[in-house]
Amino acid sequence: MQHRPTTAPGARSLPVTAPPWRAVSRSRPQTTATRIGPRGHGGTSFHHRTDLTRHPGARSCAKFFVCPRQSCGHAFTRSGHLTEHLRIHTEEKPFVCPRQSCGHAFTRSGLLRAHLCIHTGEKPFVCPHENCGYASARSTDLTKHLRVHSGEKPFVCTYEGCSHSFAQSSSRRRHWRTHSGDKPFVCPDAHCGHAFARSDELKKHMHVHTGAKPFACPREGCGYRCTAARHLKKHLRVPSGEQLLVCPGEGCAQEFGQRHCPGRQPCCPHLSRAKTKR
Repeated sequence: MQHRPTTAPGARSLPVTAPPWRAVSRSRPQTTATRIGPRGHGGTSFHHRTDLTRHPGARSCAKFFVCPRQSCGHAFTRSGHLTEHLRIHTEEKPFVCPRQSCGHAFTRSGLLRAHLCIHTGEKPFVCPHENCGYASARSTDLTKHLRVHSGEKPFVCTYEGCSHSFAQSSSRRRHWRTHSGDKPFVCPDAHCGHAFARSDELKKHMHVHTGAKPFACPREGCGYRCTAARHLKKHLRVPSGEQLLVCPGEGCAQEFGQRHCPGRQPCCPHLSRAKTKR
């Protein structure tokens, strides 16, 4: 089986070699194992191979535990990490929230511990910066938050000539799709065919099919609802109490503020046709 470590798109991957104990005959017991890292680590001997895999020099370059699923390619330095990864394929979630009527389940115990903080309200990871006040239930969230203060952006785009960098790896993945053109989030409607580079874009698009209007005007007695946050923002620009201009088209309830000329709104087909007839 070919060992393929996971690397960022376009990044140079290091060669993954087989662990040294696999080349040793079982008929000859070996008391030490030696691993010489390709990054200049010195030859260090170990009595147990578990000590070898946990050695920082070996962990930084060797990923012996490879996912057996075809077209996956993920590899790990520890067997426990591979076990956790396989639950993504099997959809197994053995760590279940003990709270009644919750029903959340997770692939890792650490995720369950972080989830329980939602019920308890506990946020043990506090930002050390003065007058910040940020606190989180997960240490990873605090690590991401600290980059707001430091300005650190360790995740650099490896596309040739790009030079963009990001504070989070997820942001780099989204950015990479602008180079690759990949749109992995596909509308499930068989007659639609739309695809998007981001999951939130697909979520907004689904409102077209479901007819949902989750964004409501907070003004008392208004009742305006829409499918996108940008539409609500435009609606809120109209001062409270100002009369709205309503599209005269049959079955169309689109509204415009006084400072927006309805004859210049290309988004309303009724008004566009009326302007053409003039």
